[in-house]
Amino acid sequence: MAIAKKHKRTLVCGDSTYYWWVKRDDDYDRPVLHIASEDKGLIVLYPTEQHGERRYLVSIGRVFKNRTTSGCWQRYRIPKLGAGKEPDAGQDTEKADEPVMEDFPVTPGFVASLLGWCLDDGDAESVTWNGRDIWL
Repeated sequence: MAIAKKHKRTLVCGDSTYYWWVKRDDDYDRPVLHIASEDKGLIVLYPTEQHGERRYLVSIGRVFKNRTTSGCWQRYRIPKLGAGKEPDAGQDTEKADEPVMEDFPVTPGFVASLLGWCLDDGDAESVTWNGRDIWL
């Protein structure tokens, strides 16, 4: 069964068509970027407003990083794809270990770079639900 195309943006990469949309998700209580291939082989979710080094996406499709997967929810750490906010001059910076909030809109360019990372042959580091390494 194919992806419904209504209210979705299209992105063509190679000879494949991908659809993307942003909508609030009950699991995350914030807007989530969804990217899916036309045949639903690749499906990834990227919760917006992520923090510092704990940025991740969730793969729920049958393919990720050009490898066949189980299709079960799996979280992967992603590289920094946008700039974070710098603290204001008057802002309390005493809690230096607190993450910095990402501040960028979801644009076609951002979606294309995220999709390109999902489709390349490189490795991806698995992380737990809160963005920490699984092995820690």
